[in-house]
Amino acid sequence: MKKRLLKSVVLLAVITLFSACGGGGGGGGGGGGDTTAPTVSVTSHSEGQVITGSRDITVQWTATDDVGVTGSHLTLNGVEQTVTAGSNYSASITLANGANTIVIQAGDAASNTTSNTLHLTYPFLENTDGQAASVVLGQANFDSGDANRGGVADANTINDPYGNALVNNGVLYLPDYGNNRILGFNSVPTVGIDASADFVLGQTDFTTTASGTGADELSNPQTVVVSDGKMFAAEFNNNRVLIWNSVPTSTGVPADVVVGQDGFNLNAFGCAQNKLSNPESIHVVNGKLIVSDSDNNRVLIWNSIPTTNGQLADLVLGQVNFTSCSENRGVAADDNTLDYPAGVWSDGTRLIVADADNNRVLIWNTFPTISGQTANVVLGQLDMTSILSGHTAKDFDYPYFVHSNGIQLFLADRNNNRVLIWDSIPTTDYAAADRVLGQANFTDNDFGTSSTELNSPTGVFAFDNKLIVTDELNNRYLIFEAP
Repeated sequence: MKKRLLKSVVLLAVITLFSACGGGGGGGGGGGGDTTAPTVSVTSHSEGQVITGSRDITVQWTATDDVGVTGSHLTLNGVEQTVTAGSNYSASITLANGANTIVIQAGDAASNTTSNTLHLTYPFLENTDGQAASVVLGQANFDSGDANRGGVADANTINDPYGNALVNNGVLYLPDYGNNRILGFNSVPTVGIDASADFVLGQTDFTTTASGTGADELSNPQTVVVSDGKMFAAEFNNNRVLIWNSVPTSTGVPADVVVGQDGFNLNAFGCAQNKLSNPESIHVVNGKLIVSDSDNNRVLIWNSIPTTNGQLADLVLGQVNFTSCSENRGVAADDNTLDYPAGVWSDGTRLIVADADNNRVLIWNTFPTISGQTANVVLGQLDMTSILSGHTAKDFDYPYFVHSNGIQLFLADRNNNRVLIWDSIPTTDYAAADRVLGQANFTDNDFGTSSTELNSPTGVFAFDNKLIVTDELNNRYLIFEAP
């Protein structure tokens, strides 16, 4: 008799549990047997969105259900936030640096609940002055700086690097200028020293370093970028930019299109609408290709990504036309001249150019639409006609490469052996930097070989909470991780 009673109790418990759970839908079901959970749709942001500008944002969403929504709430990184209800729901929140997790939950009158998770990124690096790097690539330790480690090229060596590194879909690309190749790592190394690349572009193996002009060859490659599934690389001595129509992830993949030459197996320099002379850097944004045509003292812009070899540029900055290439237009520095522009970056609205020989950085507040357009802001100088060098928080000595995460501005100040960081992209002339790497303060400019020192940095790239610095004369790349 006891056994039969026990079975009845167990059966009753199972029925009760099924009723409380509502049979699914993400929550509990009650009155009327309703088992349909509410639907939550975020209307203000998309999953994985990177937020630039202010970190104070308003998240908006709708919540609907067949028996009516009784309420909705939101947590930011596990902390409950104040929610305003109306025709829909909203919450004003303040994003933390880096990745943010937002969970929105809604319930209905039948006690069913559902949740929607939204991930937003606010890219802000809180590096400290003089901070030590956590990873070195190209050397066996932080105190060595020999080219190819004093021997021959291999998967773990670097020789005279220039340009900005790249991380795309977790794959790291390092321009290895002196070895005429680009090294590829299937993941960004987190071990402090001695990481080896997984594949190489421009060579057939890790020990070959010959230069060439073919579609699968390189001569002094520099900055690498990816946009809309294509990869781009600037080639200094081949006077060209290569375009891969799909991003290569294995050794020896040939490029598909060449810019600056009429075809592959050519490397003539020139001053024309379809020619380049020692391009240092590139950037791609909103379907536009931007090239620092350094020895021609100009920046060229293609309003659409070239699909044929030798395609003509659409705009030129720093010169009055496509056939003039003198430093500062043959006169003197001004708001529409350039003298060996190196690094370029744009978010599609602003354009930023490191004007190396003029010891300044120029900023166009709106993306140029006409050739010769004047810049709006100058960094490193008091005005648009000065070209003095210095080593303070406001002054530079051969500012070389730039990058931004959309909020902060990063500058490789080559001859001052440091990287400068502005916590917001400056809107006024001669703005002081907020942070410095490679030096203990803004007035030192010594070079060295350690985890806190640099020797002629020639590139800088920000991603996630990390900054990759190209440390040319130390023949290495350093990764600085923000606290």
